[in-house]
Amino acid sequence: MSTARDAVVSSPELVELILTCLPMRDLLVAAPRVSKMWNAITLTRTLQRILFFRPDPSDRRPLRNPLLMELFPPFFAPGGSHSRSSWPGGAKSIAKMPWANAPEAFRRPDASWRRMLVVQPPAPTLIVKHISHARGGDF
Repeated sequence: MSTARDAVVSSPELVELILTCLPMRDLLVAAPRVSKMWNAITLTRTLQRILFFRPDPSDRRPLRNPLLMELFPPFFAPGGSHSRSSWPGGAKSIAKMPWANAPEAFRRPDASWRRMLVVQPPAPTLIVKHISHARGGDF
């Protein structure tokens, strides 16, 4: 290895800076497998904020978690509503979900997505809206 490359690879600060450029999925899954040092670096505050594991206190516009948006699209429908065809209420619609091919990975109690923030910075409140359709009308 060249001395310049050695200097970069042996500097946790530079490796962290490089890792901030990776796509979220690679940073979450692939980077920690490279080495023990890279695994440790993925646990830094900066990278944990990028991965939506730690709150980002910055005063920026809210950013939705792109990985959760990809995996659970009905919950991120525009305007907070969803179409009946995409809601994970039935077997057919669940089979269409992006994670349906690997359900065991998502059911594990220690699955990483369970610890992720939905939005960065974290939402101060949560509003749950439920609409029921019945003979007497919508409520």
